Amino acid sequence: MPLVDIANANQMTGIVCFALATAACTHAARNGSRAWRALAWTQAAFCLEIVLNTRHRLHNLVDDALQAHGWYAARTPWQIGLLAAVALVAVVCVPVAWRSARGDRLATIALVATLVVATSTAVQAVSLHAVDAWMYASGLGLLPVVYGWIAASTVVIAAALGSTRR
Repeated sequence: MPLVDIANANQMTGIVCFALATAACTHAARNGSRAWRALAWTQAAFCLEIVLNTRHRLHNLVDDALQAHGWYAARTPWQIGLLAAVALVAVVCVPVAWRSARGDRLATIALVATLVVATSTAVQAVSLHAVDAWMYASGLGLLPVVYGWIAASTVVIAAALGSTRR
């Protein structure tokens, strides 16, 4: 099975979104900004994550281990705890992102959009069925999570391009 399924519109959309965001952040980083360099690397990591499907592979690996030990049926409290931890880390990271951009308002906006994607990816990896039902709902052309990728990468691209016009 190939890593990238060119017939999978969700996967291809994510790859294109994050590849474009990587390019835009790389362009913005030409001014020597550490924030834009970090954003470029993070957007590239998102793109690579989609290519390698690591969040789904991790989920499957954990599920297999839980089933092998007979713990699969009792996983929900752990998943809720992990989601709470993801939420806490996301909330703590917002002021860190704010400070790390060092007064660059556009980089801060891009960092927050990037944090949204990172949080979404972590939530997908935890894979609580009630959350998955929403994130992977069909009938909208693309999955809702992919529309989130489009929105976040658009924000990052616009901020990066805005940063280069100053």
